[in-house]
Amino acid sequence: MDRGKVKDVLVKHVVDTTALNTTANPLLGSLEVTLFQMTDDNSLDARLFATKWGYLGLAAAFSKGRDVSKNYFNITDESNERDKKAHDAKYAIAFNTVFAPIMYWGEPDIGKFAAGVGTVMALSPFLGMVGGYSIDVFRDLTGLENSERVPNLIQKQRPSIKKGLAAFVTAASVAIMVGIYAWTPSNFGDTDYVEEPSVVQTEYVQNIE
Repeated sequence: MDRGKVKDVLVKHVVDTTALNTTANPLLGSLEVTLFQMTDDNSLDARLFATKWGYLGLAAAFSKGRDVSKNYFNITDESNERDKKAHDAKYAIAFNTVFAPIMYWGEPDIGKFAAGVGTVMALSPFLGMVGGYSIDVFRDLTGLENSERVPNLIQKQRPSIKKGLAAFVTAASVAIMVGIYAWTPSNFGDTDYVEEPSVVQTEYVQNIE
């Protein structure tokens, strides 16, 4: 594989990973700190884990597998939207059967672990449809592949404007994540932790007494 093809593969990987993180992280993060009642740090660990491994290749495996699956089931850009969504929903269920338990493996509470995995599996059809749509839209906005799923008004825009829109959506996703954790400050960290006095502090108090 020459350098040009390697660059194309890497660019596509970054675009696909960013597309998936932009949609999945705000949704799952909000559920983790509300419905699952995870602490902010455990939720953040799960989001960072998914993001890190996504950029290290997991998202590429997801998007490549999706492309292979689409070819196998003859899902093209010209297919109707219902068939596209149905395919992405089923594909996400199959993928998350393996990935969801890994993502929440660091959660020490077995109940919260089960809730996280179970909810991700229950949401897999929705996550698959949204994630698949995001991948197609981001590929179009960044100039990798045209997609009929992008509204005509956006399709007609200059490449620089479309790339700027992709950057704006990504930044908005990060801002939403910051807002989610700012909204639940009492859940961040171990609120029951009390710092033990140091040896110096203890001796100082004893001397005063």
